[in-house]
Amino acid sequence: MTVARMWLGMALSGAAAGAQTPQPLPALDDMQIRHFTAANGFIGADVRGLVQGSDRFLYVFNARGLARFDGHAFRQVPLPGFRGSYVTGIRVDRAGRLWVRTADSELGYFERGVFHVLPPPPVPFGSWSETRDGQLWLGGVDGLIRVNVAAREPYTVFTRADGLPSLSVAGVFDLPDGEQVAVATNQLARVVKSMTDSTRIRFEPFGEQFKGATEQGHEIRSDSRGLWFSADDPKTRHTQLVQYTGGRFVHYGVLPSERALDVDSLGWTATSTAAVRLPVAVHLRVRGRNALRELDSLRLTQAFHDRRGERWYVFSDFNDSRPQLVRRRGTALELINLQARLGFNRLREIVEDHEGSLWIGTDRGLLQITPRRVFALTMRDGLAEDFTAPIYQTRNGDLWIGTYGGGLQRFANGKLARTYTVRDGLPFNQVRALHEARDGRLWVGTSLGYAIIADGRVLRSVRTPRETRSFAEGDSGDMWIGTEQSLWHDRGGPPTLDRPELWTDRGIWAMHRDRDGAIWIGSEKGLFRMHHGTVQPFDSTHGLRSGFVVSIAEEDDGTLWFGTFDHGLHRYRAGRFAAVTIEHGLHNNGVWRLLGDQYGGAWMSSDQGLFRVPWTELHAVADAVERKRTPIRRLTPTVFGEAEGMPNRESNRGSPAGWRLADGRLVFNNLEGMVVVDPRRIAQALPQSRTVVHEVWVDGAIASSSDLHVSSAVRQVAFDFAALSFVAPEQNHFRYRMDGYDHDWVDAGTSRRATYTNLPPGRFTFRVQSATGTSEWSALEGTVPLTVDPVLWQAWWFRLLLAGEFAGGLWLLYRYRVNRLLEMERLRLRIAADLHDDVGSSLSSIALLSDMLDGAAQLAPREQRQLRRIKAAAEETVGALRDIIWLVDPANNNLQDLATRLQRIASDMLAGHAWTLKVSDAATVPLNMATMRDVLLVYKEALHNVVRHAEAKAVTVQVRVRGSHLQLVVTDNGRGFDADVPSTGRGIASMRRRAGLVSGSLTIERGAHGGTELTLSLPVS
Repeated sequence: MTVARMWLGMALSGAAAGAQTPQPLPALDDMQIRHFTAANGFIGADVRGLVQGSDRFLYVFNARGLARFDGHAFRQVPLPGFRGSYVTGIRVDRAGRLWVRTADSELGYFERGVFHVLPPPPVPFGSWSETRDGQLWLGGVDGLIRVNVAAREPYTVFTRADGLPSLSVAGVFDLPDGEQVAVATNQLARVVKSMTDSTRIRFEPFGEQFKGATEQGHEIRSDSRGLWFSADDPKTRHTQLVQYTGGRFVHYGVLPSERALDVDSLGWTATSTAAVRLPVAVHLRVRGRNALRELDSLRLTQAFHDRRGERWYVFSDFNDSRPQLVRRRGTALELINLQARLGFNRLREIVEDHEGSLWIGTDRGLLQITPRRVFALTMRDGLAEDFTAPIYQTRNGDLWIGTYGGGLQRFANGKLARTYTVRDGLPFNQVRALHEARDGRLWVGTSLGYAIIADGRVLRSVRTPRETRSFAEGDSGDMWIGTEQSLWHDRGGPPTLDRPELWTDRGIWAMHRDRDGAIWIGSEKGLFRMHHGTVQPFDSTHGLRSGFVVSIAEEDDGTLWFGTFDHGLHRYRAGRFAAVTIEHGLHNNGVWRLLGDQYGGAWMSSDQGLFRVPWTELHAVADAVERKRTPIRRLTPTVFGEAEGMPNRESNRGSPAGWRLADGRLVFNNLEGMVVVDPRRIAQALPQSRTVVHEVWVDGAIASSSDLHVSSAVRQVAFDFAALSFVAPEQNHFRYRMDGYDHDWVDAGTSRRATYTNLPPGRFTFRVQSATGTSEWSALEGTVPLTVDPVLWQAWWFRLLLAGEFAGGLWLLYRYRVNRLLEMERLRLRIAADLHDDVGSSLSSIALLSDMLDGAAQLAPREQRQLRRIKAAAEETVGALRDIIWLVDPANNNLQDLATRLQRIASDMLAGHAWTLKVSDAATVPLNMATMRDVLLVYKEALHNVVRHAEAKAVTVQVRVRGSHLQLVVTDNGRGFDADVPSTGRGIASMRRRAGLVSGSLTIERGAHGGTELTLSLPVS
């Protein structure tokens, strides 16, 4: 989608005309000033010095120690190896190392986060300097010290024996011609290097002699204009500023009667990131109309040239108190009243950070000056009342601001042009609505009616029972007027009520005429569309989640947006509503005004500040809601409040509650003035912020954040991080991921902590990125390598050992099982052999003897019957014994073996009957002994019933496999089976019981062609 422009009751032709008009607003304060004291976590009120390190932290020191600021909080920096914490100086060398010195002449430096302590210097020192070759020099009253951290002995001391004119030396400095000179208390000395060994040097004094150049507190600077230092004038006994340039010395006095330093000569700080503290405060000559009367009795102490080309000067009185900060923009000088923010007596240091903010250290705290991105027009700038309501820019470029008690004000050509109140004909001084008609007349709604203004005067004033809240123009120049109680229609005469039965007590808040000529009406009790006299209401059945509509906006493609009091924004497109709320990332559910900028941003005012959302994100969420899907990504609003320059974060109702000016700036009402936003400044990319992980917590205890090793028994690992962006730290947002654990980035919003619980063993890397406001994600991410060491039972070797033991146990169990099976098989073979040889032989002998007696002896009938019973029992027992022997034989273990046995049984029991046996193709299906035993017993009982009761001529036996079941089907053509007649025998019950014991089933039913069909179904593997 293209970047949309928002038109709220303003014609396109009016915007084009307004683009040629002068700027209506006066120049506004463009500096945002914050202050930090002990109440903000600072280590103490007195700031002795500050510097931004190469790691982008802001370092501040005082007598309590060293602290660093990450944009969110001050944290004291430990100095391991130092005896004391009274820091007297810090500096960043050309290699990026941060040097620290203490009152005990201790010296150390930070490099890549590690603090290195040097041995105590051989002589005390009180000053230091660094030359262009990266050499660090220490000055003191007992000689000059050269520092070399790479050498075994890091110090080399130079005294008078090496050519120094005095033991009291401030340091070594560069001259514009490339020479290096040492500044002693009484004379300069040139550094002369050996031709054969560059580390061997001597000093050659030259030039005029002076006094007091190295006194404590007097600083020395070198730049393209020469060497600057202070010295005592023996005639006046005053300290003077001395400039050594081009082989000559130039003296500047501290009194107005002495030679003054011209303001235009202070250009040496253009490439510095810190203000130059003059070696001595001097009188500054400022010519012509740019002179400030407040500076007549003051002296210059510091000067600074920032990246934007502006020059800053610090002036103090002769007692070095009452410091004043002055900004020079072009040829104009502006006095900055810092005392109103922080009552201080000493202004010690000015430093510019990588984003262009100025940091000012004082004896009462720290000040930050940043370029404003949000401005405010207040009573100090001419407003009659800070409580503003409707805002409207007419086609001629004038800006009209309605206030809640101060009437209506018109700003034109950079100043307040006119104020209208009840004295000028307004019904009331509380202005609630503004609208410019097509004929150029301005309609003004107040709490007691409305008025019409044209040609600088009130033409008409109409009182209404309740406040007038909004206007919408009809097709013929007539005006629709929405009030707190009803809807009025003004056709040029007395207004008339429109359909009181519909509009009474609706509480109309907003009206808008869309590009099709329809008028949309938002009220406390619903949304309506009025077109050609027809009113169409909208409610929850149409997708509207709230009937309390307070603002209406239209994009140039006709898409409508409705801001509600309590349920966010509603997009209306193609007849469908889509609600976007805080559930989707919207900053606030109450939207007083929606405006679009020329950089793809949608701006909304609310009770909780201004916020900006990219149009693409807003429409993507609305599209997903419209399709009843969860949006892929939440909105990422950039929020603006008091910290960004708003006088108060709360905006309020007004029709309209904001406006996009012809120059592209956006203005919104506010409880304490009118808020002005320049989207160009917001859209300007800030330097990529460096993201740092400053603390890692392991189960609630701080751990090292460089290379972290934890046990997997640790329950929680938390990372605290920050973005080193100081322009708008409240707008810093973050995303993080754990490489090797997370599949994607985790959006943390503005939260500065990530927590992981129960991480598995492995190697991971925690990564965190930041973005400020509308900027892209910074590539300067923070990383922490993390190794989660396994506990004993998680170690690979332990798991391998455990797996081996488990495998060994399984093998032993397998061998035990195999041995048991082999033993059982041998036992079954032995039992089968014993039964066959012993018991079977005995039973056969009984049957044979019974048969012999039956045929050889003349026995009584009763005895013969008993003998036959003995024979039958013996023969039956022999048959059963054969089945048992067959079953316990391990060789019989599949369906084919069972079929063979069934065939033999059938041939024995079905003698005299025609019978057939059919076996499934799955003849090799393995069967266990229990299954085969139940099949045999049921089978024999079934054949027994056929022989005794069925009177059958033919019998068919089928053995088949169906899925996971073995089926035995016995079918005869006998007299059949009546299932309704209860059985008196135990055979059928016994068969059913056996089938149930092995999770099988038994069915007996009449055959398809008569007779009986018995089916036994048993599960098999």
